[in-house]
Amino acid sequence: MSANNAIERVSHSLTLEEDLPLHIKGWKTQKVGGLLILILMLLTALGLFGEGPLSARKIVNGDIIVEYERYLRYQKEMDVSLRLSNQANVQVAIPIEYLDCFKIEKIVPEANESIISDGKVVYTFNVDKTGETILHFYLHAQKPGSAKGTWEVNHHNFQINQFIYP
Repeated sequence: MSANNAIERVSHSLTLEEDLPLHIKGWKTQKVGGLLILILMLLTALGLFGEGPLSARKIVNGDIIVEYERYLRYQKEMDVSLRLSNQANVQVAIPIEYLDCFKIEKIVPEANESIISDGKVVYTFNVDKTGETILHFYLHAQKPGSAKGTWEVNHHNFQINQFIYP
């Protein structure tokens, strides 16, 4: 049954300018717009703009796991966590180009040493070799746009790709 057959047409003697096909087109547009808004709300709830399953990333390389958010908001804090098993000394090298997009607020636990070498900031941690070690890098996004960099953790490379919304 088409929309034109479902709408009752009423005859009247008033001089009103009715454009029923235009009204029908408007109703269809409202339905499509409402559906698009609903889809956008669902994607937002799932993490399209940060903090959700669509945004959460987990990279595993050997005994090292890196977790971070793929989508961020400008000047919002985010956490990059590193989980290492059975590692005595930990070295984390972050490219300076990547850090141009972020400000490091704090590192937990604090690094024993930090140096700049070959275009990277290298943090050294002395940790207990037995068990699991968790390191947290708390960063603030400083520039909107794409942020890419290869973090090196104990000579294992982790490609981190993020998008920072304005």
